[in-house]
Amino acid sequence: MSRKCQVSRKRYNRSNKLCFSNKKHRHPQHPNTQVKRLWVPELNRMVSLRVSTKVLKTITTYGFMSALKRYGRELQEFV
Repeated sequence: MSRKCQVSRKRYNRSNKLCFSNKKHRHPQHPNTQVKRLWVPELNRMVSLRVSTKVLKTITTYGFMSALKRYGRELQEFV
């Protein structure tokens, strides 16, 4: 499974790693993703998702359905 957020679709960023002589090497920066089991009241069950910590904070603050709406996702994608 890739390290990609299933809700916000965040994935790795390609950046440069610099040494003292300013040589540049490609270096991936991965999002902080966690596998969480979340309760979805609309389905009346738990759903296991790989989400970034920012999305997890959004879900905690606003609720699961509101977070999906903010990121332009549908509930049917996770069933």
